[in-house]
Amino acid sequence: MIIVISGPSGVGKGTVCKKVSELTGIRIAISATSRDKRKGETEGKDYYFIPEEEFRLRIERGDFIEYAVVYGHYYGTLKSEIEGDDDVILEIDTQGAMKVLKTPIEVLSIFLLPPSMEELRDRIVKRGREPKEAIEARLKAAEAEIDIGKRRYKHVVINDDVTRAANEIAKIIKAESK
Repeated sequence: MIIVISGPSGVGKGTVCKKVSELTGIRIAISATSRDKRKGETEGKDYYFIPEEEFRLRIERGDFIEYAVVYGHYYGTLKSEIEGDDDVILEIDTQGAMKVLKTPIEVLSIFLLPPSMEELRDRIVKRGREPKEAIEARLKAAEAEIDIGKRRYKHVVINDDVTRAANEIAKIIKAESK
């Protein structure tokens, strides 16, 4: 089973997904991106960093189960990341999730919500990575993503506390695996 976990930028997807993986033993697929590596990121652990031209060629070859352009960079999941019999978590945005949901593969979709838009703004600002205009763009995009999440995902979980949210997702996965 593929477990898709999505949510707006700043909601804490990465942190929650890591905790869910620890609780369930389910591997998190490593995404590919065309953006530059940030300080502290490791190739093959955090992302596969692929130059944009190569990324486009790999799209044409059909190497991705899903991909999207997010904030000016390509992101996607290589088919090789989901091959095999094991369950896998895809930490992806709503654009990519809609593509995965159209495949014949069994998919469990979970959308991660912030406790409030004010809290989401605070989380994005505290990361200290974006200028004010980028923060506003992310918040505007978040509103559209939240609408999609509430309408199109099977489950919605509020990330008001990482441990609580991860435990709720682990319970959902266990219930859906039966």
